[in-house]
Formats: sequence, structure tokens, C-alpha cells
Amino acid sequence: MNQTFLKRHQSIILMSLVAVLLIGMVFYIIYAPPVQRIDAPAEITFDREVFVRRKPSDEARPWARTKKGSRLVIVSEDGEWLEVELDARITGWVRKDQGNINPPPFAHPTPRQQAKQRIRALIDYLR
Repeated sequence: MNQTFLKRHQSIILMSLVAVLLIGMVFYIIYAPPVQRIDAPAEITFDREVFVRRKPSDEARPWARTKKGSRLVIVSEDGEWLEVELDARITGWVRKDQGNINPPPFAHPTPRQQAKQRIRALIDYLR
């Protein structure tokens, strides 16, 4: 009796399993995080030697010097000045125009997030 039930309802059972899997995949994709986080800070690169100052002012005494090609992490900004990290806990100030600012890398969507965007676009299109 059990085998006859399976034979009769085989297509219904198979379709139900496929439907459950598809619904699960759609929910998995829809609830993906919005973007992949990249916690890389902005940096500044110097093409020449530059003095690092204690305060954001041309009158402030220089207390360190960068080498040509140095890359420093930008901690904060104050007008034309950037606070840069020289070491783990040591910061100083340089003028923005003394180097090239490199913005942090763009956070690219993961394949799951791209699928989420496509499904949402399809749903919006079908409405």
C-alpha cells in the first residue's frame, strides 16, 4: 500500500520538494546583507618628503617627516588639513595638497547580493 501511494503521488511530492527548495533559495537570496563590508580606511601618499605637524596649522612645529612614497592612514579631516596615523597610537597633521588622497576601495556586491538585486528588479518589473 505504501508503494502504491508513492507511485500515485510521485509527481506531487516531487513538485512540492522543488517548490520548497525554490522558496528557500529565494528567502536566502532576499535576506542577503546589502553590501560586503570593507573596513579599509582612506590613505594619503606622498611624492616627496613632507613635514608632519602636531596641530593643523602652518605655524605648528614640525615633529616628524615622511619619506617619498610613504602611505599614511587618514584618521580625520579639519579644513585643508588631514590627521594621519604615523604609528598605532601616534598621529600628526599634514596639508591635503601635499599628497595624493587614495579613497578606500569600493564595496562590491557579492554574487548572492547581485542575485538579490536581480530578483528585486524582476519583482518590480512584474508589478
